[in-house]
Amino acid sequence: MDARRAPVLTWTAAPRTVPLADGTVVLVRGARTADADAAALLHGRCSPETVYRRYLTAVPQVSRSWQRRLLLTEVALTVWDGRRMVALLNASPRGDGEADLAVLVEDAYQGRGLGTLLVRHAAGVARLLRHRAVRALTLPSSYAARRVLAAAGAAAWEEPGDGTLVGRLLLGTGSLGGLIEPDDPPVRPPRP
Repeated sequence: MDARRAPVLTWTAAPRTVPLADGTVVLVRGARTADADAAALLHGRCSPETVYRRYLTAVPQVSRSWQRRLLLTEVALTVWDGRRMVALLNASPRGDGEADLAVLVEDAYQGRGLGTLLVRHAAGVARLLRHRAVRALTLPSSYAARRVLAAAGAAAWEEPGDGTLVGRLLLGTGSLGGLIEPDDPPVRPPRP
């Protein structure tokens, strides 16, 4: 890991309290392997449609080993409302200067700005890690995912011909307004 990556990833994982559009305050922090049970419960509370849109395939149950892998990607952020994980974001480098991005938001938290907040934050982190773009794979019929990507600044869309749609966020400076800057101290989470 180069000298720039370690501090960026440490900063990214630091806990922050964040207000959503409706005033709900959630805690965003880096994923930990100890979060596997909470990740399993999150998947269990999501509708089959939400899980399908996240994985682009029918997944009756996400295995323990897969849950652990989700928690160990280069950037893995969890969102908590009290003691419950309500969202999970993963970003992994592709090796071509881009990073793949995926988000799972519990049904009850969809439409409240959480997905857009996570995508913008992950895009900012990817920019700090010197990626030139982040991309997310979705279904053309997934209007919510398309709205989230558009709201976060997706500038390029491509249909690879396999029934999916790729949204790409180019990471030039100034293209990702509203991000938490790395020089800002992390907000400490409220005590339970």
